[in-house]
Amino acid sequence: MATVVAAIGWLNILLGLFGLLFPAFLMRRAAHLWRSRHGGHLATCLRLLISALLVIGAPYCRWPLALQIIGTLSLVTALQVVFLSRERYVELREWLLSRPASFIRYSSASGMLFGMLIVQAAATP
Repeated sequence: MATVVAAIGWLNILLGLFGLLFPAFLMRRAAHLWRSRHGGHLATCLRLLISALLVIGAPYCRWPLALQIIGTLSLVTALQVVFLSRERYVELREWLLSRPASFIRYSSASGMLFGMLIVQAAATP
């Protein structure tokens, strides 16, 4: 299970690196996904799954409390998106998609750091 958690961390690192190098392309792909018929649902389900895997896999890792907290916070925020009205969801989506490239780069860098934290926490005790 620690391997699955580490894979989630590596995915964060790779997506963060991609966002640092190609922020415009990343946002075009995100816009295409989020504006598609089921893209928002897919993204939310994926986030719920990843959050659940972090919480479930936490006891098998080096820093279980940290991963349980991260997974729980991620799960709560994903559930908040589930309960947004359609109008509020569209407003949030369009606001995120209108951010400048510098915002995407800063967010990607923090995502990379977050992924590094997860990889370190996932190491077996």
